[in-house]
Amino acid sequence: MQKYLRSFHQGGYSSYFDHLRTGYPTFRKASNVNIAYRWMYPQKEYNQNTQHVEDAIQRQFNGNDIIQNATWWVK
Repeated sequence: MQKYLRSFHQGGYSSYFDHLRTGYPTFRKASNVNIAYRWMYPQKEYNQNTQHVEDAIQRQFNGNDIIQNATWWVK
């Protein structure tokens, strides 16, 4: 808990990704809410760098661009 509190106040998003990775601490959430496991690519990337974004999504997520699906580094 001390590590989580320290990283929550000082570590930016590291506490969120630690929670995704470890499941600690547990949070209550509504049953119909899906959490995001990764950042969305910015719209500018889709517009100006389409081929590379599609290649990255294919390599990293098997072509699935849904941010609520667990990523390979969380599984």
